[in-house]
Amino acid sequence: IEGIYKQIELIGKVLNREEQASMVIAEMKAQISYIEGLVSNQSRPSVMYLVSTYNGYWIAGKDTFADSIIKIAGGKNAFEDVTGWKAVSEEEIVARNPDVVIIASAYVDPKIFCSGPLSTIKAAKDGKVYTVSDPNVFQRPSPRIVLAIREMAELLHPNLFKYQPQPLVCSANTSANATG
Repeated sequence: IEGIYKQIELIGKVLNREEQASMVIAEMKAQISYIEGLVSNQSRPSVMYLVSTYNGYWIAGKDTFADSIIKIAGGKNAFEDVTGWKAVSEEEIVARNPDVVIIASAYVDPKIFCSGPLSTIKAAKDGKVYTVSDPNVFQRPSPRIVLAIREMAELLHPNLFKYQPQPLVCSANTSANATG
């Protein structure tokens, strides 16, 4: 998040709009502070932040802006011991058993959590596998990161925001009987 503030300051200098840049930063800080205040006394669910399933399950570890989003929004990164972005295996995900899965990509099919080993994790069993509303907001560090933080906080702590998240719903496998 600090890097985003620095980029806004730099753009303000280059464009001779330092006052406007300062106002954008102040507004971002106010919104972030508000959210931090709301979630400060809440439990911190473990969160897996998934961005791709190409050659593994690409997750966000520490030292990523996604890790900052999780922490500010009142969660705990299930992969906080991993640095940067990394591909992990199904076995690693099952072993960490995250409380919540956030899918921050339009290219990841959430139904991978409906069957097989990934269906055994807490997030899948509890119906807390979510695809974000706009992956661009979550994937591109910009002033809109406050929208990502807000949405993450709503998904992790819906009771605080009177929010009803729309989790992945895995339909039960059914087969037709002999009578149709």
